[in-house]
Amino acid sequence: TSSSQSEESELMGGWYQGCKLLVLEEGQYIELVHANLYDMEKHENPSDPFRSSGMYKVGRDLEAGTYTVRNYSDQYTGHYTIYSSINCIAPITREGDMVSSGATAQIELYEGDYIEMKFCCLQP
Repeated sequence: TSSSQSEESELMGGWYQGCKLLVLEEGQYIELVHANLYDMEKHENPSDPFRSSGMYKVGRDLEAGTYTVRNYSDQYTGHYTIYSSINCIAPITREGDMVSSGATAQIELYEGDYIEMKFCCLQP
């Protein structure tokens, strides 16, 4: 809520594959570097949770249900995080884990969850 350098906090930093979802509230500031910002109420998610890394909302980008997370990288360990809320000040993590190269993991996604995946994607 302040543009003062000493009071700034990094909402969600780092280089990510695909997209990253966040909720901005009135009065907050955001700085984008090497990124574009889209209103997801007006635009479709450009990524596909069954083909690429990224962040997706259950109920909008995919249906609730049981899925397999598959690592598609030969070089990197995949990682997924499931959030029940993505409030930019304190996102609530429900579950997360690593998926070794060539390995899979079973997960359950509920309506309203968000899933973020790096070097992995979903299988129905």
